[in-house]
Amino acid sequence: MELNKIYPDISLPPDFKVVASAGGLTIFRMDYEAAVKRLFDADSSAVGPNTVQGRGNYHISEIISQSGQPAEAILKTCKRGGLISSIMPDVFSDAKRPLNELVVTEQARRARVPVPEILGIEIKSNGAGFNRVRIIYKRIADALTIEEAIIKKFSVLSGNRQELYQYKNKIINSIARAIKKMHLAEVYHADLNIRNILIQQGLASGPEMQVYLIDLDKSVHISGELAFDKKIANLIRLNRSLDKLFFIAGDSEISNLISRTDRLRLLTEYLNEQNISGKQKRTIVRKCLLNSRIHKWWWHLWGLRKSSLV
Repeated sequence: MELNKIYPDISLPPDFKVVASAGGLTIFRMDYEAAVKRLFDADSSAVGPNTVQGRGNYHISEIISQSGQPAEAILKTCKRGGLISSIMPDVFSDAKRPLNELVVTEQARRARVPVPEILGIEIKSNGAGFNRVRIIYKRIADALTIEEAIIKKFSVLSGNRQELYQYKNKIINSIARAIKKMHLAEVYHADLNIRNILIQQGLASGPEMQVYLIDLDKSVHISGELAFDKKIANLIRLNRSLDKLFFIAGDSEISNLISRTDRLRLLTEYLNEQNISGKQKRTIVRKCLLNSRIHKWWWHLWGLRKSSLV
């Protein structure tokens, strides 16, 4: 199995190498070659005692680069979402999405967009025309998704309005600037939602927080300035994911933790110092703050409720 024959449109980033393995391919960041091979060769249940949850459990392990730098790594088995996941939870007809994630993530990292660092990808054929894919990321320590922050951290601070305002303001500013930086780097995130933005809590003492944009497997790097409609689509998707969280929460206190003013502050910070006309700014604000009426009908149809919360 050769990468350039199967995926001729995929060009690996310069710091990566691909080697053939039994029934598949292993791609690794060259400074982590030994660590990546060890993690992929180990039984997944023995990789580490700790796990983090996402679409499945991700194993955490301590590793050392070939230059001697210690780090923590997360081993993730790629899983499907949606209805098809009940039939084919972890097999794919090809590996384009994880390979695309590697390419786009590295392009974003070179432009200093805050995204995870991918250390390796393993593609294994099952012999029936399908593949299983595992990815190793460098772990982002002490991180919460925006959804988790709203449910856990915001709820704790809800009794202290001043502290809650300061905490939200840091998050809002940091998210807006991260998205702006991503768009200036000509990257369109195809699924920008509150579960795909991480906040690193341990770095919250300054005026900003460290924010990471994750899960770029369906994202696109576009040569030239990112189109206006793509920017709007990202912001609408993010706003809709907030609407979904609050729809699920119903009349609980969670639904009152993010106000319309908070959303306007995020949009204002995002639009600050950008070469966007006044008319375009008004269009962004209007479209992003529209109620998700059709989606709310769909969520109601699917019976989403509080038990769906993290």
